[in-house]
Amino acid sequence: MVKKVSLLYKNANKKLKIEENNYGFIKDLQFNSILKIMTSESSSINSERVIVSVLAELCKDSDDISYRYNILQDFIKHPQMFSDLKSAFSTMAPIERDRQLSNRTRADVSAEYKLNNGINILLGYCDVCKKVAEVLKTYQPGDLSEGLNNLTKAIFGYIENDNYNELEKNLLSLKKCTKGYLRLKLGAKLDASFKLKDAKVMDIDSNGFISKYIKKDEYIKAHIARRLKKLVRLRPKKWGNYVVKDIDFMLEENGDEIKNKILNSIARILEEMILNVSSFLRNISDEILFYEGAVKLVQTMEGLGLLTARAKIVPMEERNFIAEGLYDLSFALHLFEKGCLNPLGKIVANDIYINGEKRIQIITGPNQGGKTTYIRAMGILQILAQAGIPVPAKNVVLSPVDSIFTHFPVDERPESDEGRLGEELGRMRTILENATKHSLVLINEAFSSTNSKEGSIIAQDILLALAVIGARCSFVTHLYELALKVENINKGLEKLGVECSQLVSMAAQYEDRQNNSEHDLESEIKKRTYRIIPGAPSKSSFAADIAAQFGIRYADFTRKSL
Repeated sequence: MVKKVSLLYKNANKKLKIEENNYGFIKDLQFNSILKIMTSESSSINSERVIVSVLAELCKDSDDISYRYNILQDFIKHPQMFSDLKSAFSTMAPIERDRQLSNRTRADVSAEYKLNNGINILLGYCDVCKKVAEVLKTYQPGDLSEGLNNLTKAIFGYIENDNYNELEKNLLSLKKCTKGYLRLKLGAKLDASFKLKDAKVMDIDSNGFISKYIKKDEYIKAHIARRLKKLVRLRPKKWGNYVVKDIDFMLEENGDEIKNKILNSIARILEEMILNVSSFLRNISDEILFYEGAVKLVQTMEGLGLLTARAKIVPMEERNFIAEGLYDLSFALHLFEKGCLNPLGKIVANDIYINGEKRIQIITGPNQGGKTTYIRAMGILQILAQAGIPVPAKNVVLSPVDSIFTHFPVDERPESDEGRLGEELGRMRTILENATKHSLVLINEAFSSTNSKEGSIIAQDILLALAVIGARCSFVTHLYELALKVENINKGLEKLGVECSQLVSMAAQYEDRQNNSEHDLESEIKKRTYRIIPGAPSKSSFAADIAAQFGIRYADFTRKSL
């Protein structure tokens, strides 16, 4: 039996739950560009499903996060080892197909075929173990992380065991036996009517010959001693006062039944052994798919000159989110796809400090000022850090979260009778019902489908609820009036007499610049800096200069007509 080991968890009894869910964070955080990089070199159809499951799991154990990070660094440091391991595990594919086919057809095949197929499958898995051991044998324990040392010990503990060598020897002998080269010495138990009760293998005759029949005298004496009362009259022979069956004929009559029972029993034993070793190898193979994606992502980031850091994980109870030089990785990869070879040169990084009671950020500022990019970067960093992957920032101190909730604008569904506002409120209710003080909530331009007065009232209630829950939240909004109420809302929360998250106003920055052109009717244009810092809310979204960029102001059309 192979000792349990995992490359994702220090406790090998834990197991990744592979989900089929369509996670909302993938679209809201534009994670598709990241997943595209992570799955770009994988030949497995399960690659994206496994990677998304690891990312969505949000590992909360700091030891497991560190465990994963160190394994990932091993694979980056030893690319040939990682390549060879992937190659070794890839040889499982045809074995897995044979096993699936065998399971589907097991009721329709002979005992000999079932046994022979089980032997081939188990020998195939044993060969995979040997190939993995061949890759790992050149590395000393001090060269590798705890996770890979655990894998090395498990593999060598299996293939170097005396039982493994005996198993392989017996499997090869059985394989010959199914081809008719050897014979099995069988023991059979019959009832008083000479019906088969039990049968087992006594020995495998390596000389290719065994006595065809059991000695009649031994058989008769044994059954007389048991005082048989019922004997079937079939080709009878008299012996004293008893009538017995001809032993030769009896064996011939029960031969197929004995053979099938024996071979099916051996096949069932092999199935249990196959289940153990295949489960071990398949779990490691799935985990390797995650590391394959993580290695590719880190290599891509380094190749583009993007900054990365190892997140320092602190206890959940601290509810910290401290990031210096944080940038939106999905946007950086988007720029790369568009041909930009130095994305970091075109991206503005931000610093985020959530390490006290002020855990809820109300973010206002100009349209296209970087607000959405800011909260998207927060979500991406949190997910990658908890997966054990280097994060897109200069320095990070982070508490794990139990969930990330995103609330971004979605297309209105024609079949829904709720309307856009009703749909938004329904999603928000789900967040409030499930969020805890250890959750991260990212809200982007909620309640824009109603007027600012009603939107502010609804948003204030939502934020009060999140504050009482104690969650971390970044709320991007066009509701200038809401941001002005931050101080009064905090005073109201203090009066509750319970520990609540406090609100802080954050503003996307811009610079004024004068345009001296006599022909330009817009005398002042706002230049976005994409920096977001604590401060008073901006009084306008500055939509006018976005309209100016596209030349769709009234003045643009009147000027053209002159």
